[in-house]
Amino acid sequence: MTLEIRRARPEDLDRVGDLTAHAYLADDLISPGHEYLDELHDAAGRAGAAVVLVAVEGERLLGTITLTAYGSTYAEVARPDELELRMLAVDPAARGRGVGEALTRAAVHEGRATSALRVVLSTMTTMRAAQRMYERIGFDRAPDLDWTVGEHEMLGYSIELRSGPGAPSVDDEVATWPPLEVAEVGGWRVGISGGFTRRGNSVVASAEPRDVDQALTVVEALYRARGLPAVYRVCPATRPVDLDRSLARRGYALVAPTRVLGVGVDEVLDRGPASGLAPRLEVADRPDDRWLRTWLAVKTGPGPVPAQARRPSDQLDLARRLLGGAPGVYLGAWVDADLVGVARVARAGRWAGLACMTVVPHARRRGVARWLSLAAFDAARELGADRVFLQVEESNTAARSLYASLGLVEVSRYHYRERPMAGEHRTDAPDGPPGPEAHRT
Repeated sequence: MTLEIRRARPEDLDRVGDLTAHAYLADDLISPGHEYLDELHDAAGRAGAAVVLVAVEGERLLGTITLTAYGSTYAEVARPDELELRMLAVDPAARGRGVGEALTRAAVHEGRATSALRVVLSTMTTMRAAQRMYERIGFDRAPDLDWTVGEHEMLGYSIELRSGPGAPSVDDEVATWPPLEVAEVGGWRVGISGGFTRRGNSVVASAEPRDVDQALTVVEALYRARGLPAVYRVCPATRPVDLDRSLARRGYALVAPTRVLGVGVDEVLDRGPASGLAPRLEVADRPDDRWLRTWLAVKTGPGPVPAQARRPSDQLDLARRLLGGAPGVYLGAWVDADLVGVARVARAGRWAGLACMTVVPHARRRGVARWLSLAAFDAARELGADRVFLQVEESNTAARSLYASLGLVEVSRYHYRERPMAGEHRTDAPDGPPGPEAHRT
């Protein structure tokens, strides 16, 4: 099986706590009965205040690491503009396989998606193998971070994080794809768009209601009255911080884990034009029916959808209304009289959101997606944006490979929690650009 590094899920946390405590005891880093064991076991508390990553192989948990910010109760040596690595733990039975190094590299990668300048950590003077591993990754000794805890001397290490584009705020992302209707429940914004796209039909929970259970009940009633499943977008800005666990307890399934990628416009355009096929570009400030049908041919697929979006004419109308909620630029790639690809660019402050990236089946693997992406970056510059973001589902490896080759890096993540209505098995399409092949995932 393949080793996977990901963020811990609510259902992982009991095992994460047990593994952390077990690893510390196995390495004689702590004695049985020590009060610190309670903190090691409390992975749920860490997940509410920091980023907890896990290494898994199938259903087996192999290791974990925590990335926390300055000012957190879990930070020991971090200063302003720094993140700190804590509680790296690997199952003793999985040692020697590079699990600790993979976790540490992944945690540094998470740090690059923030505005922090450095990642720091502490390690015991006796842990030579760990120090060699940190130095392999690129950490440097930071004597100014050395300190002592009890009888143990701790050595400080740090690694610089290359400056990146930062991350768009949730408000920036919503501004480029606003729902048709928004209801407010306890500070949460409930998006309703006839069931067309999860982005247009989900709750942005950026505030903390006084009574969370009551707010959940009200939201569910709102969606049920519209014949829609209740859906929440869960990201680092979600409040309360344990909302994901609350939703899981209420029977909400985790769906569509998604990465937000970002990059500076100039960084991409400086790479030069795409090679290969050179379609003719058409640019418009609103989509016509052919543009919409080209996108919808891939965006919608087999499977039940809400009644409001069942007929093709309804789909077309909903798509036009939803996309028209924010000013945008609509790109079409033409080869002779054939529209072979489409994309949309909408601006929010310094950011431009790239969405609706679609290439028709017979034009795939000919460089159209790369050509259209570069045209979209050029359009973003014309709109006055200096950085671009897009969303792509984790499972869409083809799209992620294309965007990585263009220089986009992960700047944030989110997933949805969805509780379908009775008897419904929802199979609507992903939100972000489907990628170079524009296939469903």
